[in-house]
Amino acid sequence: MGYEYRVTKYDPGKRDENGVYTVDEWTEWIMFSQVGSIVGGSKLTLEEYLRTEDAYVATAIRFLSEAGVPSVTVRQLADNGGEAAKLNVREGSDLDHEQAACLMRLILRDLAWCRLESDDSFVHFGWDYYMYIGVPVPCDQSRAFARERGLFVEEFPSPYRGGCPDEDDQSK
Repeated sequence: MGYEYRVTKYDPGKRDENGVYTVDEWTEWIMFSQVGSIVGGSKLTLEEYLRTEDAYVATAIRFLSEAGVPSVTVRQLADNGGEAAKLNVREGSDLDHEQAACLMRLILRDLAWCRLESDDSFVHFGWDYYMYIGVPVPCDQSRAFARERGLFVEEFPSPYRGGCPDEDDQSK
């Protein structure tokens, strides 16, 4: 894989020398189910959540587009409650960008999980809003696009290459 990135809403300046995110887990939201809850002293609104979800999905699609990747294949699908099946997505499905974006939203909402891959690219999602992108070219415009939307892009290999890591390895 040419270039691999970790894309998150988490400021890398708040990591210790070992790369561990040092902010108290109760000060930042980490999942869709927290919408309406108080996190870090304020209520997580649906609007705020959707703004972040939109940034993740648009960034992933932007990377794929800039890298010239027209579609991705679903690998290791876990369809919690049949939500992916409602989109007619199954293991091995080839998805265009629009279909992939719909599945990414399910993944970010913890309604499904899979690896999205092509011969030379991937989009993987980890725990707590960690996204990993691998592309054959550096995608400088996509990196800038992500930053403009409040996301941080770091060079970082995906722990999901080849499968799902142990639950203990949450890549934080």
